[in-house]
Amino acid sequence: MGSNISSDTQELLEPQDEDLTETDLEKMLNSQPIEEDASTSTGNVTFNLKRLSEGLRMANKLCDFFMNIDPSMERSLNFKRQTANATAAYRYELYELLKTAKQGKIAKVFKPLP
Repeated sequence: MGSNISSDTQELLEPQDEDLTETDLEKMLNSQPIEEDASTSTGNVTFNLKRLSEGLRMANKLCDFFMNIDPSMERSLNFKRQTANATAAYRYELYELLKTAKQGKIAKVFKPLP
C-alpha cells in the first residue's frame, strides 16, 4: 500500500528518542506564544507549546478511541491516517517549538563565565 505522507511528516509522527526532563517541559510549556502574521491572527488566542501539545494529544486520543471501537480495521486505520495528515502542520509547529527550546538550553551551556 502506497503512502501519501512525506518523509518529513513521517519523521514527525515517529516517536522521538530523546527524553525531556520535567524542568525542560515546564520551561517549554511556559514559553512565549508563536509570532503570527497579522493576516492570520484570530484575536488573543494563545498558540504555545502547551496548547499545541494538548490539541495533538486530543487528536491521538480520538484516533485511539475509534481504533478500539470500530470493528472495521481498514476504516479505523484510514481515519487514523487522515487525522495524521490533518494534524501534520501542527506536529511540524510542535517540532519547531521543541527544537527552538532545545537550542536555547544548549546556548545556556556555552554561556561565558563571569
